[in-house]
Amino acid sequence: MLEEKRCYPYQIRNPGEKQYALKLHIYRDAKTGQELFANVQYKEGSYIPAVWQSKVIPDQEEELGNYEIKRVEIINGKITGEYLEVRT
Repeated sequence: MLEEKRCYPYQIRNPGEKQYALKLHIYRDAKTGQELFANVQYKEGSYIPAVWQSKVIPDQEEELGNYEIKRVEIINGKITGEYLEVRT
């Protein structure tokens, strides 16, 4: 199994807000590279499952390797967030 880690800083919008990061961990099959599961972590909180939902490859951009991957955050069996990864 391969683990891919990504960290995205929060853009502070209001005075008094604290800086923090969203961490995304993606776990892939070592042989195929297929995503097995993922999770996110806000600040230093607990890990939350982020389930792969879809991958869209724009027709005109397939040869460029561009895509959009959508994952949904699930807490207590309910979708509580959505993440869109866009490669252009």
